[in-house]
Amino acid sequence: MYAKNLISFRFAWTLTIICFWAFTVLAQVPEPKFTSLTAMDGLSSNTVSAILKDRYGFMWFATDDGLNRFDGSDVLVYRHNKKDSTSLKTSDITSLHQDRSGQMWVGTMEGGLHLYNRRKDSFLSIPSPHSITSIGSDASGKLWVGTTNGLINVDGKTHQISSFLSIPRIPDEISKGLILSIAVDRKQRVWIGSKNGLYRIDPSRRDNEYINYLESLPQDGGAPTVKSIIEDAQGNLWIGTYSGVFKLDGEGKILKNFRFESGNKNSLSSNMVFALAMESDRRLWICTDAGLNILDMQNGNIARYAPDTRTQFSLSNKSVRSILIDNEGICWLGTYKGGVNKYDKNLAIFGLKRSDMNDPYGLSAPFVTSFAESESGELFVGTDGGGLNLYDRSTNLFKKFPINPKNRNAASGSERFKTVYFNSIQKRALIFSIHAGKNRSL
Repeated sequence: MYAKNLISFRFAWTLTIICFWAFTVLAQVPEPKFTSLTAMDGLSSNTVSAILKDRYGFMWFATDDGLNRFDGSDVLVYRHNKKDSTSLKTSDITSLHQDRSGQMWVGTMEGGLHLYNRRKDSFLSIPSPHSITSIGSDASGKLWVGTTNGLINVDGKTHQISSFLSIPRIPDEISKGLILSIAVDRKQRVWIGSKNGLYRIDPSRRDNEYINYLESLPQDGGAPTVKSIIEDAQGNLWIGTYSGVFKLDGEGKILKNFRFESGNKNSLSSNMVFALAMESDRRLWICTDAGLNILDMQNGNIARYAPDTRTQFSLSNKSVRSILIDNEGICWLGTYKGGVNKYDKNLAIFGLKRSDMNDPYGLSAPFVTSFAESESGELFVGTDGGGLNLYDRSTNLFKKFPINPKNRNAASGSERFKTVYFNSIQKRALIFSIHAGKNRSL
């Protein structure tokens, strides 16, 4: 009877997981769990520099070896084809943009700007002597395009290009410099992020001052390099730089700087910020060279997420280069050599912890039999053949617990546990051992 019950018990708990109830429902703040799309799934390259979702629901991923279109199941890759004049002029894709009329614009490295013709499934090349780095558009349909040699305008209908070289008093940083990011705010003012600062152009005015709003930052180490610009619901600007994240008011006044601080887990994981996205009025997603950070804009708390070999659904690479949070609330992350990571908060993914005998901080055995949670939130995990484990949610690590140092079976982790529960009065974990046939306290 005992053997029959034990077999049923093992089957009921499965052999390799700690269940969803223990690790997700009990967790106070559920961590995002990511699925990935990589070269193994048809992606042309695992380095993704830009992401766009078009009005028809297709996902587009810019990589250094082609433009990828994803329909939810299959990936279609567009590359340069020297025999096809309507193909991309190069396969190194740098930027993507959809204007108000739904047209998709594609920026390339050394291949100029392209307009995608959806009906013909082809590309119209708009020649540029310099590589395209970023694309934005205003309410009139005019494109504001950043290049490796200054800012240019492109007429969305005639495709005529105009530069800023002849504009009086305009800084060389705008007319000739390396432009890395562009954003058009609610007042139709154009914010321009360069290698050495942040500028603003108001097309409705002739007396633009061309102030560098990050001029006070030190020039060493690429600190004022602006990689991302977004506007929140209150009209504030959030700027991603190589010196962390800056919050500015609508007129460009610096309000706050979020940076990496050694020993402070509530700081950015890196000052090198590549991309930003607003999930809601409260949460800002920050893509850094050392993982994903999520900032609670109301209380200033920062949560860090990085690749974890012990967790199946963690990030595939620590360097996160691009991000899109679509109209369904799904977050898409482009990484350096890790492909695309996807987080869908509406999709329930079971937390999975596998046993690895070679991992000193992993689960000690695959047969999980019981759980007990302490008042501090730590989780005791009883196993069949692996002794007792203590799971720390803050570190995502297990501690293998010797129940009784005088008992060799318990100390070596070979004891079997049927029941584990926590006595809140005595502050102890109480265990019933099948192997020993008696209760114990810890």
